[in-house]
Amino acid sequence: MGIARLCLTRYRHRTRTDCSLFKRKEAPPLQAGEDVTTEISKHDWKVYCKKLAQWQERYIEVLIEEYGKIINDGTQLASDKFWQLEKRIRKDRKHPGVVIEVRRSDAILNIVYFYRAGMISEADLEGFSEDLQDIVHSLCAP
Repeated sequence: MGIARLCLTRYRHRTRTDCSLFKRKEAPPLQAGEDVTTEISKHDWKVYCKKLAQWQERYIEVLIEEYGKIINDGTQLASDKFWQLEKRIRKDRKHPGVVIEVRRSDAILNIVYFYRAGMISEADLEGFSEDLQDIVHSLCAP
């Protein structure tokens, strides 16, 4: 328990970013046979670690806006809003956009997930190598 807890708290990053490009949606699951076991390069790993905090902060800002809509809904009772918000926060706190265990072996999979979910855009892939961008595009192609 101590090690897992350390990993989750140690790698949570906090930065302020603009969330104007972000639209929240669910990421489709990987299809059978999709392989993301390619090792991430040292350069891409550094870029990933640098950008991850920005992506998470942007995601959390969008969540807060959505929570505000729940709170400001004048058609519901205060108790209903409270329990709806509590349920939503409980669900959202398990999302990789909020808390993620940072592992080099999972980096490409996480980038693909974030891209499919709309958490990151094409502009967010700038700075990564062409190889990594090609992997992301090939796994996200319709």
